Amino acid sequence: GIQRKILQQDPHEAYTYLTKFSQLIRLFLTSTNQQYIPISKELEALRLYVEFEQLRFDDSFDFELNVNTEIEEEDMQIPSMIIQPFVENAIWHGLMPLNNQRKGKVMVDIDQVDEHLRIIISDNGIGLEKSSQQPRKSGHSSLGIELTRKRIELLTERKGSIKVEKQTDGSEGVVVIIQI
Repeated sequence: GIQRKILQQDPHEAYTYLTKFSQLIRLFLTSTNQQYIPISKELEALRLYVEFEQLRFDDSFDFELNVNTEIEEEDMQIPSMIIQPFVENAIWHGLMPLNNQRKGKVMVDIDQVDEHLRIIISDNGIGLEKSSQQPRKSGHSSLGIELTRKRIELLTERKGSIKVEKQTDGSEGVVVIIQI
């Protein structure tokens, strides 16, 4: 993406892209050294990641983040890098195959239900079935969901869960429900 902006002789965009990339890498590196981080840090990294991808894909999708106002973002701790892999999957496997036929959208809703934090990541992409039919790089197998599921189980003593399902309203797209 940065290279493309440089070749297009768009130094301002290339600089913006590079700045967001460096901020994102810095946040990822500091987050991966900690098992738990304040949800505010996780959301900061998530926002930066999405902005980066929006720049990269010429604003071909929208992003909406809704956090229950009763959640103390600075005080509540969550496992680091829990949300981003699912948002990345939504963008790469759900929205990008839309090929600008319609505007894509990823939504993240965070709420507290009883003693659990519930994170819902949904998209209006091509859906699970069509996504599974998309060509993949040779030798590539996706382990992200399973690794994150195991991490949540270990960190929450098996009280956490991840569900990946079709949109319930009959539209295309995917819903991921994380309980921790």
